[in-house]
Amino acid sequence: MNDTKVIKKLFLLFCTVWFGLFFSQESHSQYYELRNKYENMEENDAKAFLYIQPYINKAKKEKNYEKLVQGYKDGIFYAFLDEQKLKYADSMVWAANLSKDKDLLITAHIDKGVIYYYNYKKYKLALNEYLEAYQYSKNTKNEFLKYQNLYHIGVVKSYLGYYDEATELFDKCLIYYREKSLSNLHPNEIYNNKKGYLNSLHQLIICYRHLGKNKELDAALKKGFLKWETVEIMHRKKPIFSLSKGISEYRDKLYKLAYRILISLFLRCKTVGILRDFRLIISLSQKFTLDWRIPEGQSVISKRSILFLISISSFFLNLGKITRS
Repeated sequence: MNDTKVIKKLFLLFCTVWFGLFFSQESHSQYYELRNKYENMEENDAKAFLYIQPYINKAKKEKNYEKLVQGYKDGIFYAFLDEQKLKYADSMVWAANLSKDKDLLITAHIDKGVIYYYNYKKYKLALNEYLEAYQYSKNTKNEFLKYQNLYHIGVVKSYLGYYDEATELFDKCLIYYREKSLSNLHPNEIYNNKKGYLNSLHQLIICYRHLGKNKELDAALKKGFLKWETVEIMHRKKPIFSLSKGISEYRDKLYKLAYRILISLFLRCKTVGILRDFRLIISLSQKFTLDWRIPEGQSVISKRSILFLISISSFFLNLGKITRS
């Protein structure tokens, strides 16, 4: 009789666990299905909200704060207006606080900082968010997240003119990303760490330029062109290093070499489907009172021509319109 009771209890326990797992998997499957309908849409595509809002509503109802943070994060990416992006960033921080998960809090504050930095150009507010994330990152086991935040702090400090402080941060990032990119990780993780390395190296070059550390700058540039030259990420980042190389050649009064490097970047603008922006190019060339085309056989290259190419290449790189060759 006692054996029968024990068997019944075990059976009930098994049913409870099985149904719990079943409904949990079904719920996660529904989140996956919703995200799958919009995750390949273009950034700022409002049609994504046909599925993002149900995703957020479901996460709220179930008090699944991890999924709620993800829903608000997606809202930032697909929102068209800056005001909407900031609204979703605020909600992301709110959801992360409810979760009490430090890694989610780090991510939320980083994302809000990015909106302040890139969308609103409010650099001190961005830095406040990154410093808030830094407090949470002190005890995190997620080192990639920790160094991602240090990189963002460095970018803001560099923009605000604290080049020595920014240099220290980028040096730390380089050591971390280099070590991880050479370790036995998943290919996607290696790719992300190589990307982090090259981004940090580029920011370090900017700091060296402002600090007048030309020897260190040239060494970093050489490293940028040689490191992982055969992998896809280098092709995507190469225009950034080419711009820095052109500026360095101009600094050293090697005007012909600077012109060749920069004109290749400029002409790439015309080959990636951005002819609609050519009016901007014309207006800028008028501002510089020059013609960017150097007549055949001319031995003297105008410094103003090179400065114009630096300006226009920087503009399109910031827009992300000069892509891989």
